Parts: sequence; structure tokens; C-alpha cells
Amino acid sequence: MIQLIPSCPVLQDFVIGVCYWDMIRKISISSRSLKRLTVGNFYEKIGYLLLYDTVVDCPSLGYLNYDAYLAQGGSLTAKLDSLAEASIKLVVGRVYDSSLTEFFHGISNVRSLSLLRDAAEAIYLYCCPLPVLGNLTRL
Repeated sequence: MIQLIPSCPVLQDFVIGVCYWDMIRKISISSRSLKRLTVGNFYEKIGYLLLYDTVVDCPSLGYLNYDAYLAQGGSLTAKLDSLAEASIKLVVGRVYDSSLTEFFHGISNVRSLSLLRDAAEAIYLYCCPLPVLGNLTRL
């Protein structure tokens, strides 16, 4: 597992972009101070699954932009109680199993949500039951 930003106790904005790291099985992003997070473009290379599990635990996070590919059978979990705005890009054709439902439970307090690419279809196919987003005012 790769723990990102463990030695940055006052970091407020973190962007992790195009990554071609071989054999990443799990990344964990955990921070009490982080307010903005962008995770983007983990691609599958021939013969390598670059991202299997993603864990985001940032209780003060207000903004999330998630645009990354998961390996077949990978999981995406989040604990984001303060999330105000999120932009989520997903790809249909991946099997999200129950991890997508868990992810949306983790962002259930979001007030503004943008679903990009095939995200709405992925939610329909893999979220059972459909998530309740009780604070959502903008979709």
C-alpha cells in the first residue's frame, strides 16, 4: 500500500495526476487538513493493473475531482463527511461490484455533484441500492 501525504499535516490542496506506476495495488489518501483533492488518470498498461484499491479518508475535504480507472475487481472507498462538491468520472465496462455503492455512501453529504462520462450508467448498473444523497442541491 502506498500512503500518500502522511507527512504533510497542514496540506490543504492535493493533485495526483497521470501515473504509470507499475504494480500499484492500493493507494491511501488520509488527511485531517486536506480541503481539495484531485485524483486523475490512472491508466492500465499492457500486463499491469495500475490501481486496484483507492481509499480516501479526509474528513475536512470540501471538493473532490475523481477521474481514474480501477483494476478489474478493485475497490473505491471514501469517508468524506464535509464534502460540498464532487466531480466523478467513471467508465462503464469496469466491474465496480459493491465498491461503487460504498463510495457513494462515503460521499452522501455532498451538495453539488457532477457525473461525467459514463458515471450515471455505472451507478445504475452497480449501485444497489441506489445511494441516498440527502443534501444534494445541484446535479
